[in-house]
Amino acid sequence: MRFSGRSILVVEDDPLVSTDLCLLLEDEGASILGPCRSARASLAALDRRMPDAAILDIELLDGDSFPVATRLGQAGVPFLFYSARDCHAFPTAKATAAPVLSKAHASRAALDLLAELTMR
Repeated sequence: MRFSGRSILVVEDDPLVSTDLCLLLEDEGASILGPCRSARASLAALDRRMPDAAILDIELLDGDSFPVATRLGQAGVPFLFYSARDCHAFPTAKATAAPVLSKAHASRAALDLLAELTMR
């Protein structure tokens, strides 16, 4: 199991997408931090516990996930953006150097990329 013993923060405002991601991650042995539907909830979760890695939707209920990305980056936690929107619409996402995966890809593709990031 690729994520056995690892905690993964899931930041996603769509309940169907977050459920899919969480189930797939749990099947791979991950413990889930979240899912969080807002930046505020995500930052509060990070105050309680820093994850081993994270998957971030860009557009959330209360704005964007860039403050979460900043906090993760400062802590050296690998993460990826998983968004339905074109990443070119978000210059801040490109500036983080974090991978951006379109939700047009299957959730399993997000897990494959996250596994690659956590092995670095």
